[in-house]
Amino acid sequence: TIDNKFPRPLRTLSLINLSTWGTRRAGALWRAHVEFSTTTCADFDDAQSANCGYENGVFTAGYRYRNRALGHSTDSDSRQVVIGLSMQDGPRDWVARLRRAEINRIGTVPQSTQPLATGPELWWIGEGVVEQTLARGRLELGLGLEHRRDELTRDTSIEPRGYLRWTAAF
Repeated sequence: TIDNKFPRPLRTLSLINLSTWGTRRAGALWRAHVEFSTTTCADFDDAQSANCGYENGVFTAGYRYRNRALGHSTDSDSRQVVIGLSMQDGPRDWVARLRRAEINRIGTVPQSTQPLATGPELWWIGEGVVEQTLARGRLELGLGLEHRRDELTRDTSIEPRGYLRWTAAF
């Protein structure tokens, strides 16, 4: 079904971001944002269709390189909401994010071309990063927790993650 209320392409993917920022005590800069993305074609229309954003019946290899989507990181047929807050306070940066993602939510099950999840999954990911400028480089510490639930079997997994990185310019 095509409506003529608002001219637009028939098959669209969406990305919406709202941000605000400011300054607080002694010049510290902060930024808050909320982001919504969908990689389901015409997600909010009657014309919604699965498996068209990154592959289709004609282009079965899809819009990919080495089996990864050349576009949004959630690949096809996914929705994601991200809430984030960052602050720069002198030589130190802080970042916190919370994500909720429905991965491969309406795709063909199982879908071998979807490298993140062959069937529908619900992901919750919380992560925090702190970066500190030091005399000869930058030290970064990241910690996070990922909760995944297979929407068909209801199996869940919880995985912690973390990293420590040192970077320096030569």
